[in-house]
Amino acid sequence: LVGGSTLALVREMSALLAPRIRTSETYRSLREQTQRRGISSIALQRRRAVLQKYKEFFERSSDGIVVLDRDRNVLHLNPMGEQITGYADHGLVGRPFTEVVAKRDRPMLEAQLDLREREEGGAIFDVRLITTSGDPIVVSVSASGGLATDEMQVLSFRDVTEARALSEELRQTKDFLERLID
Repeated sequence: LVGGSTLALVREMSALLAPRIRTSETYRSLREQTQRRGISSIALQRRRAVLQKYKEFFERSSDGIVVLDRDRNVLHLNPMGEQITGYADHGLVGRPFTEVVAKRDRPMLEAQLDLREREEGGAIFDVRLITTSGDPIVVSVSASGGLATDEMQVLSFRDVTEARALSEELRQTKDFLERLID
């Protein structure tokens, strides 16, 4: 077989094999993976564009700001967030945010983020974070679903460790004085 005959044979074989290949599990799996990569690539580009749009605001904020993806992995940590936690942005990006949250506070954080995702409100709440030095700090967190259309959540937070410790000390003093008076 030479020239045109070879091409005709290849075309005939392709026509015969194509339906079988399309129905094969391997082909289906490869097609789904390719589609997912395409979708995730588009979503990634969109996320980067949105983050770039708000970057100046995030960078200048006096609160720590962390942006999470839909899987609650860190997409961005602003400079104040780096200062509060001790973590560098590039050290947290791609990691689950819960890694820096004290274990006992993780379920409560997840519940609050679930509320925000469903647009059911969500209040300001306290969470204990573990800094790079291993010291726990208490931060007051406000979750925003403002970037929900881009499947991102923004958490702003500030260190309230001293304020909470002082509040607890005052409560204990008040309780002691009340018992003393009784």
